[in-house]
Amino acid sequence: MAFYNEKVSIARDKSNNIYMFYWEEGKIIYNYFNNMNGEIIENKIITDALEEYDIAIGMDGKIYIVYQNNYNHLFLATIFGEKIDSICLTVKPIPNVYNLTIALDEGEIHILYNILLEEKEYRLYHHHYDKYDWYTNIIDEIKISEVLNFFNIEYYQDGIILIYYDSSQVENIYMKKYNKKDKKWLDKLQITKNLEDKLYIDTLLYDDILHLTYSQYIEKNLAIKYERFKILEDRIVMEKEKIMSNTENCSYPTFTYFEDKLWLSWIEYDNVLSRYSEYEGESWSSIYLWNISKRSDIVRYKYCEYPFKGTKKNFNYYFGKIYPEISFIGFGPLVDVVEIPLKKKGLSMISQF
Repeated sequence: MAFYNEKVSIARDKSNNIYMFYWEEGKIIYNYFNNMNGEIIENKIITDALEEYDIAIGMDGKIYIVYQNNYNHLFLATIFGEKIDSICLTVKPIPNVYNLTIALDEGEIHILYNILLEEKEYRLYHHHYDKYDWYTNIIDEIKISEVLNFFNIEYYQDGIILIYYDSSQVENIYMKKYNKKDKKWLDKLQITKNLEDKLYIDTLLYDDILHLTYSQYIEKNLAIKYERFKILEDRIVMEKEKIMSNTENCSYPTFTYFEDKLWLSWIEYDNVLSRYSEYEGESWSSIYLWNISKRSDIVRYKYCEYPFKGTKKNFNYYFGKIYPEISFIGFGPLVDVVEIPLKKKGLSMISQF
């Protein structure tokens, strides 16, 4: 079957009700799955949206949606039960935004996006609402190699951190910390330090340990790369580095922390493959191909859930069967899987620090 590169977002509330959002012909549509009675409701909540949008769910139980409308204004909408509210965030139209992202941190709102300045050059913007006022920051001006890659947001100490690409010299991945108290972004730190071209990104941050994955070009094809870092006050130190896959056009690497295992899944020729580590990335299992992905149409869901106090984020995305049979693929019990050998070419690329 096929892997569909479409933006579909899933939100789970504290009652385990599921909201699935997607964009279609200028409309943002959500399907609501009631956990108690099994009822499914479809609702077209926004009818004048450009394709960029994002969702988050807050401790107040509301679902937040940020989007750009047809007149290039940014809007923030909230859903609570059957009530939908919407406010315009911009005084005048702005250029088309890319990688529009919303993050909620203890009731404070962070909205980030890219705007094209000129060919292969973008500006990263950040809007922060601290429950009283809005603050706007320019995070960085970045250059790209060929395509604009995604960025990731992680929660860290007294603020957030942003992990993103920049090709000002050689394309690599960088990190910036934002201090909520001072409303300032600190100097960026370079994370990756290699000369190879890269695509895609995913991260998981636990305490001061950052797990990073991306696709790296090897001999004009793509393999999955894993790196682990320790974040210090003024620097970041690599602890582990490993090529995880064969060099077989591998894309969309995706972390999942499930039942004390760190899983790394990816797409390879429209199939879902994965490996897991029981030791925080120190060592890894064999590669497994999930046969259900060969029989089903697959999509990569962006996922957010009600932020129960003290819980850690276990993943940003997951692979699953396309609606209406939403499911997880790529982690969990190894049922209906095939072990895939790692070729010697991949093994020769492994290095550890």
